Amino acid sequence: MVVGADAAGMSAASQALRRAGQDVLEVVAFERGHHVSYSACGIPYWVAGDVDSANALIARSAAEHRANGIDLRLRTEVTEIDLDASTVTATQLDGGVSYQVGFDDLVLATGAVPVRPNLPGVVAPGRYGVQTLDDGAAVLRALTERPRRAVVVGGGYIGIEMAEAMVRRGLPVTVVDRAPEPMATLDPDMGVLVREAMEGMGITVLTGIPVTGFETGPGGRVSGVVTEGGTLPADLVVLGLGVRPASELARAAGLPLDEHGGVLTDLRMSSAGSRQGVGRRRLRRGAAPRLATPSARGIGNPRHQAWQGDRHETERRLRDLPRSGWHRGQQGLRSRGRPDRAVGG
Repeated sequence: MVVGADAAGMSAASQALRRAGQDVLEVVAFERGHHVSYSACGIPYWVAGDVDSANALIARSAAEHRANGIDLRLRTEVTEIDLDASTVTATQLDGGVSYQVGFDDLVLATGAVPVRPNLPGVVAPGRYGVQTLDDGAAVLRALTERPRRAVVVGGGYIGIEMAEAMVRRGLPVTVVDRAPEPMATLDPDMGVLVREAMEGMGITVLTGIPVTGFETGPGGRVSGVVTEGGTLPADLVVLGLGVRPASELARAAGLPLDEHGGVLTDLRMSSAGSRQGVGRRRLRRGAAPRLATPSARGIGNPRHQAWQGDRHETERRLRDLPRSGWHRGQQGLRSRGRPDRAVGG
């Protein structure tokens, strides 16, 4: 069973089915959204007009996955995991029907959710995130309403790409960030070059200025971004403040989490026996010995520390690992004798 049907989840589902075969393995995948296997990184280029449609960002459609033998259930959210009973509770978002499904092995691929600061007006209409294809479609619809001014909060990858996209759509755009320079994952001198390039495109860049809230106008729609340096008028606001692990399900199920909210796993990305987790921030401390690589440090983030070493030490640690620490294709995942049943039935 797979929870989360984007890149990681559907790659795991497809690989498991390919290795075991449909006569041995049944794979059920749940996805609460409308789409699967798409390039979220391409959304700013869709907004800019470089990509013609959302379909161009989809690597494999739901119909193709189903034709390959995966029982893919869209618009269905897993709301509870019972590890003792080896069941999940799923709810059909368009109909409200809940039911339980049994599993032998479970892959958690819930990914991340955008950071949303607890600030006044943060949920006002006219404020957009950029994570899913539905988000991209919402921004494009907003652009057809001819907004006069856009403000992007956050100067990271998504913030900069969305600022460029809206400039290319003809909008005046301001990027505001509390960091000294945009792209804080880079060295400061590189951030200066990024700022200069943005300003060369016509983007106004304000750095070192925290955002404290969002003003709203008639109808409750966003009308400005409030900062410690004053209020920036805006009728379209994009938040690009990064993400955090979507680990609420794992936490509620009792799986161990690290200080950032990521699921702690062993070297096979396994947590609590044969339950699997995939994605970023999965192994940070304590679950298994780390391998020694010259570039093991998390890119651009000093909090993501890992042991620094060399190739010979890495080889030694690999030799010392128990054979159970090596990844093997998962077999026998069919949930025989555990038919779907209605919750409370």
